[in-house]
Formats: sequence, C-alpha cells, structure tokens
Amino acid sequence: MNKAAAIISKKLIGKPDTCVYRSSSRPASDPEKLPLIQSEDEIETPVLSAAEEKKRHREQYAIEQEEREIEEGLRDNPSLDVETQNTIIQSYRELHQRFKDEGLYQCRYSEYARESVRYALLFAAFAGLLYAKWYMTSAVFLGLFWVSSLPPSGSTRSNII
Repeated sequence: MNKAAAIISKKLIGKPDTCVYRSSSRPASDPEKLPLIQSEDEIETPVLSAAEEKKRHREQYAIEQEEREIEEGLRDNPSLDVETQNTIIQSYRELHQRFKDEGLYQCRYSEYARESVRYALLFAAFAGLLYAKWYMTSAVFLGLFWVSSLPPSGSTRSNII
C-alpha cells in the first residue's frame, strides 16, 4: 500500500492541473498542512546573539576546565581505596612519632624573650634617634625593626601562626 501511495504522489505532485500542486519546494505556511517531523534539511538552527554566544562559550569553557581539573586531581592525588589511605595514615603517624622523639614539639620560651628584647632595642633606638632629629639614622633603625619583625622568606603568614 505504501509503495502505491508513493508512486501516485510522485505522479500527481508537480502537475499544475492537480489539487496537490505546489509552486515551490517549501511546504505551505498553514500549520495544519506542515509535516509533523521535519527532515534535517528543514530544521532551522536558532540564530544566537553575540551575548548569548559569548555566554554559551563561557559555560563550555567552564565545563572543560572543571573536567580537566578533575582529571588532574585523579592523576596527581593518591587513590581513595582503603589500603592506600591506611598506608598514608601510618606514614603520618610515624612522622608524628619522629617529631616527638626528636623533641621538635618542645618549645624554648627563652627564645621568645631574646627576640622581644631585640625588637625593643631596635624600636627604642629608632624612637631615641627620631627624638634627637637624626631622621636618616632613625629610619635605618625603623627599617631594621620592620625587617626583623617579618617572617622568613618563603613562608606565609599561615605557616607562622
């Protein structure tokens, strides 16, 4: 039956004296006469504005970055299986015990007193020389006080506190 309908429609379409004649290859503009399923050629892609295109590109970039970071995290970090995690825990416990054995947790409070005296002397020298109006010399002592109060290079504030 389908074959016969296809043959009849081929013969009828294209003849101007039949009722199914179309002057162009485009379907009629009446929505009831449009086919329910469009072919790939007839599907129209929506035209995006520059802002929408930029937003879509930004979202795609964010997705790609997230996927790359996840991949790097899985590659660079140890596995989450129980055996690997137990090995890491054991290693940290051994390191903690070594710190205890070497006395690295023992604080020498006398070192704090020594540092406080040094800061006080530098600041007193700065203040005394400033009072005497020796501005350049007082600036040197202020600089020494400032530099000595800074953390060592390569460390951050979070490492010190």
